[in-house]
Amino acid sequence: MLRAGALRFWVSRLWDFYLPREASILKPHDPTHFERVLRQRIAHPVLL
Repeated sequence: MLRAGALRFWVSRLWDFYLPREASILKPHDPTHFERVLRQRIAHPVLL
């Protein structure tokens, strides 16, 4: 579940970073943060 959340945010940031929409309010954020989170979740899964 944590990996799915990190993947969703990473893809969303990638989309906005490389395919920005025309809107004055939107500011694309760097997607590498959630890429690191996703890689950490894959490398060290949390066992519930």
